[in-house]
Amino acid sequence: MGSSDNRDNRRRGNVGEALACGEYLRRGYIVVERNLRARKYGEADIVLEDRAGRLLVFCEVKLRKSSGFGTPGEAVNRKKRMTLRRIAESYLATASKEERRKLLPPRDWLVPANPAYYDVVGAFEREKEIRW
Repeated sequence: MGSSDNRDNRRRGNVGEALACGEYLRRGYIVVERNLRARKYGEADIVLEDRAGRLLVFCEVKLRKSSGFGTPGEAVNRKKRMTLRRIAESYLATASKEERRKLLPPRDWLVPANPAYYDVVGAFEREKEIRW
């Protein structure tokens, strides 16, 4: 695979990520990071925060021309799921004390909150459509 193939893949990836970010923004999320690299683990395409600032979403975007080769969710194997988890753990471990505090559940909550959520978004190039 040559450098022009890599540039084309990156361009297509940017299209998918832009579609996903647009949909998340429409739903009220805030984009915190794009293409977050954790040195030892890899990359999360998008990191988002909910409106209340209490939930982080680590998102993997899969751009497809069609679902002929499987769904985007099927393309995220166990290894990639573990990568996303490690990236989230690394991100939370390096967050400031204030950032970590806002992700903890209030003391009066009976059920502890899970401060990180992992999402796979399928972006379909031809239809400019997002599928969860």
